[in-house]
Amino acid sequence: IFLSAKKLKTIRKIIVKESTTYTSAFGGCSALENITFEGVIANNISFSDSPLLTVESMINDEGTGIINCLKDFVSEGSTTTCALTLHADAKARLTDAQKAVATEKGWTLA
Repeated sequence: IFLSAKKLKTIRKIIVKESTTYTSAFGGCSALENITFEGVIANNISFSDSPLLTVESMINDEGTGIINCLKDFVSEGSTTTCALTLHADAKARLTDAQKAVATEKGWTLA
């Protein structure tokens, strides 16, 4: 969707569907700082090329952050696991408790 959008800094709201895969949708988005979602992310998603992602974009009180929108496989009793891949710089900004929100839903945080 946004592949190689090197100057893109903000995406105000992406409406996601559980059936959609976003593995390479944000590849090359090296300036991406702010993003919000509506819906449930139920497949692998990667922000490995986005070192500037804010904590607010990854998890927030409004429930529109990446981690907020990850499907809760554990609550559903599912053995399915998916991966949320974050750039090391972005991932380092998250606290252990914030990272745990993703893993407690059955996601691998890479």
